[in-house]
Amino acid sequence: MKPSTQLGFAGQILSALEIRSPQDSINAVKIAVIKELEALDSSVSIHDTSYFNHTFAPDLVLSWREKAERPVYLRFTDNLDELKDGMSKIDVLNPMFFGLTSPLPGSDEAYVSLEKTAQDNHALVTDAEGIDTLIERRQSNAGVNLLSQALTRGGKGLLARPQVEEVTRAISDGFTGALETRSDATRLAVATIDQYLDEPQAARMTRVLQAVWEGSEGRLDQFPGPADFSRMLNDDSLQYILDVVGAEDPDFWRRIGRALTVTQLSNMHVTDTNAQGFQQLVNANLDVIRCRAAAVNSTNATLGSEENKFLWSVRGGTLAFEGSDFTAFIGDRKEDVDNRANGPQIGIDVEVLSRKSVGMKVSEVTLRDGGSAIQFMSDEGVGQDGRLATLAADLSASSRAEKAVVLIPDGQLSLNFKEATATAKTRSTPLMAHLLVAAMPLLHEFADERHEALEAFLHVEGAAESSGNSGTVEDLLTLLLERTSEDSE
Repeated sequence: MKPSTQLGFAGQILSALEIRSPQDSINAVKIAVIKELEALDSSVSIHDTSYFNHTFAPDLVLSWREKAERPVYLRFTDNLDELKDGMSKIDVLNPMFFGLTSPLPGSDEAYVSLEKTAQDNHALVTDAEGIDTLIERRQSNAGVNLLSQALTRGGKGLLARPQVEEVTRAISDGFTGALETRSDATRLAVATIDQYLDEPQAARMTRVLQAVWEGSEGRLDQFPGPADFSRMLNDDSLQYILDVVGAEDPDFWRRIGRALTVTQLSNMHVTDTNAQGFQQLVNANLDVIRCRAAAVNSTNATLGSEENKFLWSVRGGTLAFEGSDFTAFIGDRKEDVDNRANGPQIGIDVEVLSRKSVGMKVSEVTLRDGGSAIQFMSDEGVGQDGRLATLAADLSASSRAEKAVVLIPDGQLSLNFKEATATAKTRSTPLMAHLLVAAMPLLHEFADERHEALEAFLHVEGAAESSGNSGTVEDLLTLLLERTSEDSE
């Protein structure tokens, strides 16, 4: 908490304090503090309470989309004993005290006492220079980027510039250590996390550190911290890794994605900067991701798009599989995609069904013409059974196949051609790849070459197994760092 000589936010605050008009000075100080906190955590919303340096009322209130809030108290920190005394009198959860001025010389003992009081009250005490340091270092370090967000939400203790420099060094070294499965550096990072973060934020950050350790083939029983044996990253941790890791190594994504669900993937925020990582995450785990339903929306081909190119995305909170002229919405339950169904509202011609189902085992078809319907089942496969065309002709010249049941490796799949939906028919939940590779050619038009490309894209046999360290540690570390700066742009 020493005077700033830089033109950062600390300098802006000092300049604001020199404005002669009290109200103009207060407004300028708050504007600078708000901008600095937003630069520290771009996901935060900040409310100005209209108070300033009030004994009990906060000057600002931080909030996030998950409804968490944190009060911020702007304080003149010339006298650290007064700051400590005032902190003890504020009975609120998770307060942040933001120092505006510099302590008097010879305050070393007061710093120690202030740190203890801050820890006892689960409060964060910081200043503009400390946060300036965090902002600067988060631009080039993935671990510090995560730390910055975690401190904003649940930091505790004293974190002025000297402490920030020490803490950021420990975290940076810890993430490097986890990538290289080095226990000492990782252990120090875990201890630092525990000291300066409240329990929810510490658990979240340690879980990410553990995921990096496991992703680099570190043994879970050797992780130097409290290990989470659930195998599943929570949404927040997975989103963070997705945002900052651009690794092209499928083994990394495979090792952190063995408990993935369609619901969790649907909760991800996919952007231009993390879309490639999202593709890697899904593709590396096609052998474990399961679903029970899909709704296929056929569209006109996008001009200039590649017909044989497919990708994963999230559309309106639903996992999607996309091609140049279709979007397939995927859900853990049929109800998850019912509102996405946008089928042709008519069945499929029997001859078209027979052509599309070559190589598939269609065990049952429902034919309909107006109010009349016939259900035809065959152990040999309905699609290639000549009697199906005869039945359709006998029903009427305009009869069409409305529904069908297809056998897949995981059970049976019920197709509705009017709605263009596919639903698991049995209790077992099939692999998403098996459902899509069977449903897509029947619910959408695929030429032979494109059909082959679809099968290749969704192929799950022979998926990459963990096979020892692939020599990509430096690559992963570089990729962990390269995208953090984009989060603040």
